[in-house]
Amino acid sequence: MWVHIDGNEWHQVMRDFYAPFKVDLDKAAADKKSLRASTEEKTDIQCPTCEAEGRGVVFLVRKFGRNGPFYACPNYPECKFTRPVDESEIPEDLNEACPQCKDGRLFARTGRYGRFVACSNYPTCKYTRPLGLGVPCPIDGGIGELVERRSKRGKVFYSCNRDPECEYATWDRPVIGRPCPSCGFPFLSEKQSKKKGTYFKCQKCGHEEQDEMLGEAATA
Repeated sequence: MWVHIDGNEWHQVMRDFYAPFKVDLDKAAADKKSLRASTEEKTDIQCPTCEAEGRGVVFLVRKFGRNGPFYACPNYPECKFTRPVDESEIPEDLNEACPQCKDGRLFARTGRYGRFVACSNYPTCKYTRPLGLGVPCPIDGGIGELVERRSKRGKVFYSCNRDPECEYATWDRPVIGRPCPSCGFPFLSEKQSKKKGTYFKCQKCGHEEQDEMLGEAATA
């Protein structure tokens, strides 16, 4: 059975349908924008593209995509810089109160030049300090402590927190609480090779040890 609807009636039917539908569409768009904003986190990592192209200091935002978290420049679409988030870059709650503002919590974060400690109340509270490894510097009598840093090309290295007074630095990660049993050097360094896998070596005397956990797995 066919029902004839003239042009005026058809237009009225469409208006009656579309008016409330558009309200729902606008609400969904606003909710989507609000949700997107709530899942973005400001960081203290500078955008290298904006810096290189003279747009000044622009800090990346941490977003969440279908493939997980990533960093993006807030100047999009003028700047399309993005990069994935390394697990080591996710802020770590140190369960410590900020000594400066007293009511903030300290978090270990990853910045342009490596890991550091910052207050959760940033930017209201700008307290920061290098993230120490708990390993004494081996060449200044233990006065300084080794901290993790990052080179201009993004490679991680470890140096004394008394820099520039102390110029000690190493590419190899120091192992906390693992001094050399042969010469007493304050720590062994973690190293990797295709032949040996993960092993530990003393920078001073060359003493080497295999990863105990890997050794147990191989003999099991």
